Order: sequence, then C-alpha cells, then structure tokens
Amino acid sequence: MLIGTTHSLERMHSYINAEQESKPTKQGIPPAYWPASGDLRVEELSARYSLVRDVSILVMRVRRY
Repeated sequence: MLIGTTHSLERMHSYINAEQESKPTKQGIPPAYWPASGDLRVEELSARYSLVRDVSILVMRVRRY
C-alpha cells in the first residue's frame, strides 16, 4: 500500500509542476461562429487503465443559422 501511495504522490507532483499553456490572447480567440463545419470521428478507442475497449463514435456537424 505504501508503494502505491508513493507513486500517487509522485504523479501528483509531476502534474502540479507540468508546463502550463500560455494564456489566450485577443489574436488567439476563435470567432463566435467557430467551428463553422466539420465532423469528429473516433475509431477503435481503447484506454489502458479503463474498461473502455474498441469504442467508435461519430459526432456530426450541426448547421448554424
């Protein structure tokens, strides 16, 4: 149990000290209509430490008026 706790603390320490993304700037803010088009497809997704195995999804675009 102590070894698992030590690994968890090391992992938390690495997350806390991870390099952060820079703050958004006015030039980096997408327009209000973004994204205007496109689909998202994920095929055969599996997660190593999860019960998720071979999941496929398709998120189709929504028309904006």
